[in-house]
Amino acid sequence: MMNLFKAILFFNCFPVFVFSQQLENKYENNKTYTHPEVIEAYLALSNQSQLISIDTFGITDAGIPLHVVKIANNHSANNLKMLVINGIHPGESCGIDASLHWVEELIKNPDRLKNTAVYIVPIYNVGGSLNRSCCTRANQNGPDNQGFRGNAQNLDLNRDFMKADSKNAKSLHKLFTKIDPDVFVDTHSTNGADYQYAMTLIPYQHEKYPQPVEKISRHWFDQILEETNKKVKTQYYVNVWGTTPDKGFSAFQVTSIFSTGYTGLFGTFAITTEAHMFKPYAERVEATMVSLDAILKISTANSKKIKDARNTLKNTIKPKYYATRWVLDSTSRQKIDFLGYEAEFYTSELTGQKAYRYNREKPIEYKTDFYGLFKPTDSVKIPKAYFLHAGQHKMAKHLIRNGVTVKKLKKDTLIQGGVYHVVNIEYATRPYEGHFPHRNFALEEKLTVEKFLAGDFIIIPEGRAKYYAIEALEPESPGSFFRWNFMDAFLQQKEGFSAYIFEEMAVKFLNENPQIKANFETKKLEDKDFAKSGYAQLYWIYQQTPYYEKEFMRIPIFKVYE
Repeated sequence: MMNLFKAILFFNCFPVFVFSQQLENKYENNKTYTHPEVIEAYLALSNQSQLISIDTFGITDAGIPLHVVKIANNHSANNLKMLVINGIHPGESCGIDASLHWVEELIKNPDRLKNTAVYIVPIYNVGGSLNRSCCTRANQNGPDNQGFRGNAQNLDLNRDFMKADSKNAKSLHKLFTKIDPDVFVDTHSTNGADYQYAMTLIPYQHEKYPQPVEKISRHWFDQILEETNKKVKTQYYVNVWGTTPDKGFSAFQVTSIFSTGYTGLFGTFAITTEAHMFKPYAERVEATMVSLDAILKISTANSKKIKDARNTLKNTIKPKYYATRWVLDSTSRQKIDFLGYEAEFYTSELTGQKAYRYNREKPIEYKTDFYGLFKPTDSVKIPKAYFLHAGQHKMAKHLIRNGVTVKKLKKDTLIQGGVYHVVNIEYATRPYEGHFPHRNFALEEKLTVEKFLAGDFIIIPEGRAKYYAIEALEPESPGSFFRWNFMDAFLQQKEGFSAYIFEEMAVKFLNENPQIKANFETKKLEDKDFAKSGYAQLYWIYQQTPYYEKEFMRIPIFKVYE
């Protein structure tokens, strides 16, 4: 970390904003703090109170350091640690202002911290925050001027937690590993439907935790929702698109590409706050402050349970299988009370098509269906270790940065284990977040003996980072390195053959291998297209020979089970 003196020197390049004891409530005037303003504000607060320190931790794609603020009334190692990040989408700026004024209130009431240390990233997407405009959020009700969703690389940082293309993500990985927070909060504003609620909440997918951790996590979230609802109307995140909430809706599926999906892999109790974008900006900021206070209160009250649950995950629970695919459980339906607005359906004069809108003059209360559970449909057996050749240093660096146990072989060794082969794949035709992710593919795991050299990597899925390691290395996981194209070089064949020379070799090879020759003749009889293509026949034979490269379509991750 840079020290405070360096942080102050850094801001010599920005205009200096002088604050009185009371910070300016910009949000009351439909405005939000810019990045230099909010850092200066936290510096001003740190000068007023010894409870606050501000530091930098790594760099962002904008070339500006990532700042972190800590507030605690003691430095006990037993403190519950709560990490809040704001401005991952700087157009959804309510958390930026809410966290600042929430800290201002905590200074005045330090007893609310009790046995908890709070860490705040004032603005995570610095580059997006600096790219300011009146009009980055077409349907949002204020503020007058806000940042942009894409960062300095035009990446959506809330899709970057596993692939870590940005310097922001790499810096946050290191910060997250160092702090190892017990509770994580990501502040946002919603899209989607209109309703009476000022705040909606998204938890980490509780059912991904084994018992008794699932029960503790679910109870923690339910208490937060109830506590927040005492002061502002609060509901589960209204996951509705192209329809109305009275038709029912499901929980938001949290995968590892999102902030809370990533942090949940480490046993951190994670939650996303989603202030309703149609509400006035001041109301959204204050609703976010209420939710932060509720999270702090409930987390502090459940500190021992949360810490014990995390220790259980880390040290006691040793699962044999890991779920790689989850789908909505349609049997999990429950009726919930919902505060909405009457929907009016009409024919659009603009498009001539059917359309709908919400009439805010007609608030209504009704019961609707909520589907809150997902169930696993695919899983993989967890190995005792993964092996990577030294050439896969990019993967190794990601794993090490996230606290995974990575060792190096001390001598050349023959390893027997499983390796995945890609037997079918549909390549993406459009880019997504700087990649062409693999969504549809089929794998076959084969046992093999592979020579590994001194200096190659051994990855042990253990401790706090074991689920992250498995998620990253198992290709079928939603956030896997394979899906994010880390190994695409192995999907390209490097060598081939010249047909005019290889045909004589093919005849000789078949004569020396009668079973392969029999299989070849059978394939010609059963596959008419194959029988009509001379090249296809030669290529099939080539695939059976020692000349065919073993690396092609083989994922370079080796699993050792015993």
